[in-house]
Amino acid sequence: MTDILLIFFELLLIVITLYTAIFLLKNRNKPFLYFNPVKDKTLKSIMTIWGIILLILSLATLISIFILKNIIAISILLILDALFESCLSFIMLIFYNNSSK
Repeated sequence: MTDILLIFFELLLIVITLYTAIFLLKNRNKPFLYFNPVKDKTLKSIMTIWGIILLILSLATLISIFILKNIIAISILLILDALFESCLSFIMLIFYNNSSK
């Protein structure tokens, strides 16, 4: 039962991570919310790097669920996905604080 729950939550996290990665990669060249990556080249490069990292993580997680089927690999990738998503929030918060001054 716990394996099924873990896979369900992992699939949910894959959707969130994949959406975030695609959003970051698509919005590198236009302003969104309070951020303007057109003016701030550092923000643009960070969005590119984090978009690629999240895309790779979501694909690796998808592969580990359906091909490897190893619960240890799935658990490790679950932790990595959550860690990188939360780090992205803090990085964007730093850019928000710098842009509001």
